[in-house]
Amino acid sequence: MTSPTVRFPLSSEHLELLLAFERTGSLRELSEHLGKDQSVVSRQLQRLGEEAPVIQKVRGKWSITPLGVRINQLTLGFVAEYEQSLGSESGSQVSFENSVLLVINAQKALLASKAKRSNPSAEKNIQLLLDFWRKKGRPIIHVQHLSDNPQSDFYHASPLSNFMTEISPVGDEQMIQKMNPSSFANNQLEDLLRERDISTLVLVGFTANDCIEATARDSFEKGFTTYIAGDCTAMFDFVAHDQKVHSAQKMHELIMANIELRYGQVKDLNFFLGH
Repeated sequence: MTSPTVRFPLSSEHLELLLAFERTGSLRELSEHLGKDQSVVSRQLQRLGEEAPVIQKVRGKWSITPLGVRINQLTLGFVAEYEQSLGSESGSQVSFENSVLLVINAQKALLASKAKRSNPSAEKNIQLLLDFWRKKGRPIIHVQHLSDNPQSDFYHASPLSNFMTEISPVGDEQMIQKMNPSSFANNQLEDLLRERDISTLVLVGFTANDCIEATARDSFEKGFTTYIAGDCTAMFDFVAHDQKVHSAQKMHELIMANIELRYGQVKDLNFFLGH
């Protein structure tokens, strides 16, 4: 007896497009993310909508439907389970027993910015990872960025320099301060890690293109195994020297790719919650 052929209504390309559309939220940002002309991307969205009612066009603008949101949730869940199963079957064991969670610049100054940013779920994801790390009894270090400039949101006397309430230190969790992008600059961080026999760092916080990347670089150069929770960090749009505005979402992805290439492993929240 011949087994029936199983056919998924949506291809992997469709699912990837749907995920990207929900993350970017608009045709313009999706086009920037994919590096394609808006007319090309619009046709791709049109074909996706014809395959299943996961997106719709309302008053000339594309939007994701409740079914589309649900499909994305199922896709992310499947991918996380697949990666976990693949890792266990391949015998690849990752241990975070000699690791520290480094929470960088989780301060109220970041909430005061009016600039558009990537990953609006960063704070929620950091909180989930903090809760998980605490239940495991693993060490956590909070890094606070300070400035001597009274005009800075990070000015040491400003309330904006305080930690965000939901992701602030609790109990005896260690806190260090810095005045430069790297968490290793001119402070006792490396000594603390060596004293505790820490070999692995997991980085979360703000911002991806500044303090996260600088810390990842120094961590790698000092010989630590370095992980970055890519969906537990974010960055803002910025204006380059030629006055061109660079999308936070696109640059976030590029920064994570550069870190993965040079300094450490970039994983998502589900990876760490599985260990």
